[in-house]
Amino acid sequence: MPKPQQKALKITWLSFEEGKKRALAENKLMVVDFWVSEGCHRCDMMAWKVWSNIKVIDLMEEYFIPVRVDLEIAMPPEAKALGKKYDFNFECLLLVCNSNGKAIEDNATGRMCFSELVTADWFITYLKQAAGIEDDFFSDME
Repeated sequence: MPKPQQKALKITWLSFEEGKKRALAENKLMVVDFWVSEGCHRCDMMAWKVWSNIKVIDLMEEYFIPVRVDLEIAMPPEAKALGKKYDFNFECLLLVCNSNGKAIEDNATGRMCFSELVTADWFITYLKQAAGIEDDFFSDME
């Protein structure tokens, strides 16, 4: 009897270049997190409350290409241009976009980019909407 597939316990983040290639090859949306490793309350809270949430991890691994852009090192020109397009001013920013850099807006609020902290529940709803996922995606987990 085959073993059940083990769920990922953390998000596997890719560089912008690698993420864009995979997004194109796999026809998936990218979740692009412009972040810093230390000293950012939003980044710390996202790591603690959102990126560690098993439902967020499952959605990210199944339907999205997770990309991190470190604001503390030199950014690839294409990542820098994407950030400027959405007025990030070299501050932390979260985008869900296609491989061409077009951000997907939240139907309820019209927001496309998130510089503030979001909750795991809100982000799960947004990710499901962006990927066109039915509400019963997590029925086997509950």
